Amino acid sequence: MATNIDPSNLATKPLSAQFRTSFSVSDAASVKDGTVSVIADDGVVLYLNGVELGRANLPAGSITQNTYATAAPRATTAAGARVTFQVPATLVKEGTNVLAASVHANYRGTPDLTFDAALTMPR
Repeated sequence: MATNIDPSNLATKPLSAQFRTSFSVSDAASVKDGTVSVIADDGVVLYLNGVELGRANLPAGSITQNTYATAAPRATTAAGARVTFQVPATLVKEGTNVLAASVHANYRGTPDLTFDAALTMPR
């Protein structure tokens, strides 16, 4: 699925975009540790059920919607260098779970913002 964010009509482009998806788990005790693989141009921080899984190209400390990414990889470079974060099975709960991402630009005039994620949790 793709989400087209077109800030071309805005006087000031946003520095970040937030994405979230939910998934249901019927037997959380059977889920084993997994991974989430990410493409992010420029920076990203990921959360599962409100717990940070990791970040790439973002500074340490609190992140807000106005935090700048610390690097500016091109979309093709980011696609060729996926970042992988460990996902502890203990974060997965019975019922609805939420994977969230905050994707950040390195500068306000950036021409693009790229994000893709794949979560794998074996049983």
